[in-house]
Formats: sequence, structure tokens, C-alpha cells
Amino acid sequence: AALQAGTMSWQHARVMADETLNLDHAGAAALEAHFLDPAAPNPARGPAGELTPGRFRAKARTWRERHHPDSIEKRHTKSALDRRLEYSPDRDGMAWLSAYLPADQAAGIHDRATTAARAMQGPTETRTLTQLRADTVAAWLLGGEADLIPSPKAQVLVTVPVFALMGLTE
Repeated sequence: AALQAGTMSWQHARVMADETLNLDHAGAAALEAHFLDPAAPNPARGPAGELTPGRFRAKARTWRERHHPDSIEKRHTKSALDRRLEYSPDRDGMAWLSAYLPADQAAGIHDRATTAARAMQGPTETRTLTQLRADTVAAWLLGGEADLIPSPKAQVLVTVPVFALMGLTE
């Protein structure tokens, strides 16, 4: 209704649809009322359509997290069962490969790929960081050894008290 009335963009409507996706009917209605109905109890300050879509997403997600009837642990356990890898052909001989993973795993993969890609940058490297990151992940997933793609190494620091080194304490 807000989209048809012109008070909300399609980007805002998309955010609303995304954030109400796994809510029950009452929860979805409460989230919509909070952001779209100025007469609702404790409405959002200012019309949602006046916020940038990114800022609106952050506010809607925060509201959703605070008001969701299930704990984040319960929702995460349920969502982890939906993990998947998707392939979608695209134009010009390209395709999208998407992995829906727990956030810690996805962040770890992205960080590791970024570290490896940055190690490959140099004055003679013509590829962008984004291209290097994609090439690195492709090489890892295809099981081959990619030229000059280092695997990030762990650094372990051990701290020993000086008195222990001197044998004065355990």
C-alpha cells in the first residue's frame, strides 16, 4: 500500500519484504505498522521513505531482532539447516556461484580470500583486488594450485614471564 501511495520506494518495499520473511503474520504486521503507520503505538520517528534504503534496512533489522519471539540461537540453528550452494548462469559466458553459510564461515572465507588476494598485489599485477579474490577462490575450489596464491599462515605468539625463564617461578 505504501509503495502504491508513493510514500515508499521499491528498495524500501524490498527491505520490508526481506525483514518480514521469517516472521509470523503478527510479527510482520507489527514491523510494518512500526515503520509505516504513524498512529501505531511507539511508531518509528519519521517516514521510512525518507531514509536511505541502507539506513532503513539497518533500522528494520534492529527492530526485528529486538522483537522476534525466538532467540537468535534458535533461529540460527534453524537457518543453518538451509545452508546451500547455488549456481546461476548469467550473460556473456559468466555465472553466479553463491553460498548461503553461517556468517562466521562466510566471513572467514572472505577474509582468507582477501588476505591471499592482497598478497598477490604488486606493481606488475593488473587485476583488481576483486578479480584477484575471485580468481583465488576459484583456484581453491577447483582443487588446483594457482600460481602465486599463498595460503594465509597463522601466527602464534607465546608469552613467557621473564621470572619463569629465570627459573624463579613456575
